[in-house]
Amino acid sequence: MLTGASQLPVIALTPIRAVEIPLKTIHVPPGDGVRRLLVDMVEMLDRQIELIVSLGRKSAKDRIRDFLFELYFRLSRAGYASDSLCPIPITQQDIGDLLGLSAVHVNRVLGQLRQDGAIYSNRPIGTACRMAR
Repeated sequence: MLTGASQLPVIALTPIRAVEIPLKTIHVPPGDGVRRLLVDMVEMLDRQIELIVSLGRKSAKDRIRDFLFELYFRLSRAGYASDSLCPIPITQQDIGDLLGLSAVHVNRVLGQLRQDGAIYSNRPIGTACRMAR
């Protein structure tokens, strides 16, 4: 991030507006650009560590449930979720790729989460899902 070149792929799941912010402007007063940048970097690293740990220690059901809640939280912060309802703009294959599971296993676990009442969906995942409170 500080070099100006991404080392990781970035994929937007929702419409975005990208704005280039030259690194030299981060240090220009007034503002807290450096602090915000560092906070964002630490939050990103925390999410990555959480994902890595979950891949080795959590069941498929826990990984998918936690991923859906994280996705809901992030979409909510961006204004794309309300009343526990949010779009799920990715496929079961995408979820499987991210969490180290086959699409078939993701489908099976999503069915279990629906039966448990953890999620509600009247449409296939990839469109929308209601999170249990």
